[in-house]
Amino acid sequence: MSSNPNDVLVNGIRVPEGCIPAWTLDESEKNRLVDDRRPLNYNPSTYFQPIEHMGEDIIVGYLGHVESRGRAGTAKFHHEVYRQSYTYFIDYAEGKPVYVTFDQVTVHRLLQIQPRAGEPLLWYWKRIDSPKKINSRHIFMVMPFEEGPLQEFYTVNVRDFLTQEMGLIVQRADSVHDNDVISDTVLQLIEESAIIIADSSTANKNVFYEIGYADAKGKELILMQNRSAGSIFFDKAHRRGILYDMDKPEQFREELLATVKHIQNRVGQNN
Repeated sequence: MSSNPNDVLVNGIRVPEGCIPAWTLDESEKNRLVDDRRPLNYNPSTYFQPIEHMGEDIIVGYLGHVESRGRAGTAKFHHEVYRQSYTYFIDYAEGKPVYVTFDQVTVHRLLQIQPRAGEPLLWYWKRIDSPKKINSRHIFMVMPFEEGPLQEFYTVNVRDFLTQEMGLIVQRADSVHDNDVISDTVLQLIEESAIIIADSSTANKNVFYEIGYADAKGKELILMQNRSAGSIFFDKAHRRGILYDMDKPEQFREELLATVKHIQNRVGQNN
């Protein structure tokens, strides 16, 4: 950021008085920050003025861009959503996750932008905890724990197949559910896995909870569903999904492989 008389120094970065440095990040930039665990090597192009804390996790305030500074360097904030300008506006308008870090350690995800007539936009950010190391070779499988055809289909066509074809490790937390309570272990595995695959064929409350948790964490999520299940869950959830027939595993494996490769290429997780 350029220097001016009204700037103050916050963590080595000059920002308008009352503001803090704000590095806005898209999904791939957030992943690189998490994986590298090293400070970003550039000054932020945005600054943030906190005005309210809602509990321990949500912070509300104004966001400004260095290109919009007022005269004499005074802070100037966004008053409207510029859908064709900055990346964070474009991603927000397209429903993609937007992140920010104020200290290059903790990460917040954008919940919403609230317009106000004649006033700066209110930005609501939710902390998603300190960045966890995401293992780019790990996939977490969300599905009911039951013996029978579904178990066999998962073992052969998801776990073993992705391991053989791509060297990926597919985990399923068979032993950590207790009396229908979602354990911290499951949530941690979701956070630390690069991709989440979830079978939404049956109305299982644990499965739907874990899908919601993965979505809230901004995880790459692939939904799969038996074609005979009837109502298609991922159509309602506006998510990518794969319909499968248990008697046509080759077709399912081909689509699953293409989807995983597409995600890895898009977020830069290929080794």
